[in-house]
Amino acid sequence: MKLRIVEPGWEFYTGPFSGVMFLNGVSTRDVTKFEEDRIAASVRVVSEDGQAVGAANDIIRGKDLRAEVVPESARADAESEKVTVEAVQEPPVAKKVSDDKVWTQEELESVADSRGIAGLREIGEPLGVRSKSIKELIDGIIKAQGGQTSAE
Repeated sequence: MKLRIVEPGWEFYTGPFSGVMFLNGVSTRDVTKFEEDRIAASVRVVSEDGQAVGAANDIIRGKDLRAEVVPESARADAESEKVTVEAVQEPPVAKKVSDDKVWTQEELESVADSRGIAGLREIGEPLGVRSKSIKELIDGIIKAQGGQTSAE
């Protein structure tokens, strides 16, 4: 599509403009969308059929466009129900921790692998063990239970 410059004072411009040659205010060849947007950012231009062009005009023309609202699929609903049911059926971790349970280092490492530092903190809290390190939590829990750590 060729462009026509309609900016006052530029209507009969002849010469290169942003890599596009103009003759009497009309481009000598078809321009790409990129070139159209770049030129329209500097001066007012219209297409061959008189339509205003450029990125700003694209935004104005698109102001009434609305995105289609797609309802969630039945599969997504089923997945969310499955997750909700699993979460309700799983007892809280704090109830799994027994005050009379003696944890071995291997068991604590397994808890750290599966539930991370949060799982170890839940075990250590009733024993008064706190730390920001998994290794220190494991050592502290074992010591609080009266055992020896592998480092000793």
